[in-house]
Amino acid sequence: ATTTVPAGTASPMQANPAPSGTAKTEPVARLPSPVTLRPAEVSTTMGQEFRLDVLARHDHPMTEAMATVSYDPKRVEFRRVGPGAAAISARATDGQVVLTIRRQESVDQGDTVLAMLFFQAKVKGGATVTLHATGGDAAAADGPVAQESVVVHVQ
Repeated sequence: ATTTVPAGTASPMQANPAPSGTAKTEPVARLPSPVTLRPAEVSTTMGQEFRLDVLARHDHPMTEAMATVSYDPKRVEFRRVGPGAAAISARATDGQVVLTIRRQESVDQGDTVLAMLFFQAKVKGGATVTLHATGGDAAAADGPVAQESVVVHVQ
């Protein structure tokens, strides 16, 4: 079986021959994340508040994105969202913050801070904060999901 794609259009799927000689369809590429978390690594002390920035990537224009930030609630506590260059709605549960990000401007000069996430370190040791994001204007809700992690070192 062969997939026919009209000229001038891109297909996210590509037919590849399987060992049996029949065609199988595999994803070719994942979409890059429209947003990222910075810094990639944080050092803090127990009881101290720390900040992670949600940034729009300069190489991936977007007007809306959905992001889920996951963390171990035994190690860190989500405190609040600070304003940036986007309208943010946040819904926090134990161990997760779901963000809807609507960019209000289309500045394309470097990475733009869309929002600031504030957490508090609860125990000594390592913790990971992970961002899962999809671009609302580039992917459907069931589309590709990009993932990035921040390592938190608590002393």
